Amino acid sequence: MKKVTDLLLGLTLMSLLFIGCSKDEDGDSTQSTGSMTIAGETYDISNGILEYYGSWGASGAPYNIDLVLYSDGITIKEVDGEAEPSGKGNFLYFEILTDTEATLPEGTYTFSDSETAGTFDFSDYGINYDVANDDSDIYDYITAGTITVSKSNNIYTISISLTDSSDNTITGSFSGTLKYFDYSNLSYSVTTTTLKSAKSKNVFLK
Repeated sequence: MKKVTDLLLGLTLMSLLFIGCSKDEDGDSTQSTGSMTIAGETYDISNGILEYYGSWGASGAPYNIDLVLYSDGITIKEVDGEAEPSGKGNFLYFEILTDTEATLPEGTYTFSDSETAGTFDFSDYGINYDVANDDSDIYDYITAGTITVSKSNNIYTISISLTDSSDNTITGSFSGTLKYFDYSNLSYSVTTTTLKSAKSKNVFLK
């Protein structure tokens, strides 16, 4: 009798294991991955969001959409339709200009102050950034480089090749989903370079 009971228990456990594996294989949860390497040190940036601000000028193109990649130590929650970060971790931020409304199109974006589509005009990063105290172990801003973006369904693949103001080379990549926030109907102007008051550009723009 004990042998039969043990056999039934074993079959039950195998069934539960099979069901769990099947759910994983169905792709119910897509794990985002990402990292950046700065001066030979590699840091996690395995999460991301997009923040859309609308027309860069009075109307029409270019359009401003910001990309923020960040590590697991930072949490970004949606509060009243806006991204509210907390915690401590790494981030990499880009202010991007595109020729397409409300999305981040595929392509290569180059650092430039020309304020034209296909460029990013500001980018910075922080290592072990403490959101509450607005302080990082390492902080710098980008002075040159490119971002390459591709997309398949809702999965973005992003490659970066950058140089910071200390002449460090920064390389990295991200693959995964990006949560989307639309601020284009808010009343502030995206043409300011300070924290864009009201939602005044996000906390990662210094």
